[in-house]
Amino acid sequence: MLRHVLFRLAGSLPTLLLVSLLVFCLLRLMSGDPAALLVGDLASAEELQRVRAQLGLDQPLPLQYLAWLNTVLHGNLGVSLMTDQPVLPTLLHRFGVTAQIVLPAFVIAAMLAVPAGILAARLQGRAADSAIVLLATLTISMPSFWIGMLLILLFGVELGWLPTMGFAPISNGFTVWAEHAVMPITTLALIETAILVRLIRASAIEVLRQDYVDYARAKGLGERTILLRHVLRNVLSPTVTMLGLILGSLLSGTTVTETLFGIPGLGSFLVEAIYARDYPTIQGTLLFVILLYTAINLAIDLLYPLIDPRVRLR
Repeated sequence: MLRHVLFRLAGSLPTLLLVSLLVFCLLRLMSGDPAALLVGDLASAEELQRVRAQLGLDQPLPLQYLAWLNTVLHGNLGVSLMTDQPVLPTLLHRFGVTAQIVLPAFVIAAMLAVPAGILAARLQGRAADSAIVLLATLTISMPSFWIGMLLILLFGVELGWLPTMGFAPISNGFTVWAEHAVMPITTLALIETAILVRLIRASAIEVLRQDYVDYARAKGLGERTILLRHVLRNVLSPTVTMLGLILGSLLSGTTVTETLFGIPGLGSFLVEAIYARDYPTIQGTLLFVILLYTAINLAIDLLYPLIDPRVRLR
């Protein structure tokens, strides 16, 4: 197991290096000069040149990349041009806000999608299957901002039960946090549940058609035992992969949902940095997202031997 982990970590290093170079080069193609945005339109050419030198923007691009990579390897993501504060503490704070919304939505989606998908597959062609598929299809067809707006209109405006904007951390109390978090969590959970239900249903239908399922029925095993022992375990492999991708995409920034509900999370932080041409913040945030995806993929690889013994044998 340790050898497998070290092998996967070593294989991730070239990917991280290549993606960091790609991020650095793409940011330099953006229009606008961060130094000009920082000093304003009325600054003299000398002042502009001084700020560019202070930021290292007067150096050749290869030297700029190496200098940035050196600071990253020392655990420093630079200083934000927007706030003149270190990027890393602000980034971690914004990520903590996003995690308080994403993780509950992820858990709810997984708990709803797995039984619903397997039930739909077991009752394929019946009314319950058609209802689950129709509901999932309708939910996927609606953009997340539309679902969020409907929730705001119903529970925030018409009924007045919940605040329509803002965020309160869970440290302020569970009730206050829940009042602000329930609508964004519901918005994310509905979308992800619909995606997972369709995947799990398709995988479960394929498993139910296998010969070993018919053999299990012929031995007299009950349907509940077959679903839990044979179907669920074989459905988990593709499901875990999709769960990892969904978790990574959610944690890396739910930009639309955070903007709609006024949540100061990672997605809104990245949008603010892009508008401000804040190179250190954009680079640091994107690099953090890449590391997050890499860590989640590594965790999925380590879970596969526990789910599918065939992976362990290979």
